[in-house]
Amino acid sequence: MSEPKPKAPAERGPAFLLWIRRLARLLVIEQSIRRSIMFYLLAGALACVLVGGILFPDWLRHRPLIFLGFWLACAGMTLVAVVLAWCDLIIVRIASRVAQRTLREQYRIEEDSR
Repeated sequence: MSEPKPKAPAERGPAFLLWIRRLARLLVIEQSIRRSIMFYLLAGALACVLVGGILFPDWLRHRPLIFLGFWLACAGMTLVAVVLAWCDLIIVRIASRVAQRTLREQYRIEEDSR
């Protein structure tokens, strides 16, 4: 009988951690997905602000735990969108530098001629 193969290092651990790792890798690689998620997170946070501040302010004030959870969820969505935007900025800057180096090498432009 053949023995079962040991799992690769990337496949070890609980299933939810594998799912989170795959999602994070997808967000780093796919710019359009990352920006869509940022948009929907900020739209959801704006909807929370409008709903919590205009439609149900008294209802939320009388239920402190729901109030706290509601605004923490709103702040969490905003924070995740800000972190994704920060990562997007870094990735775009790196891509810009790579493109500049490629153009300099292609046209043999020296950095001293700036």
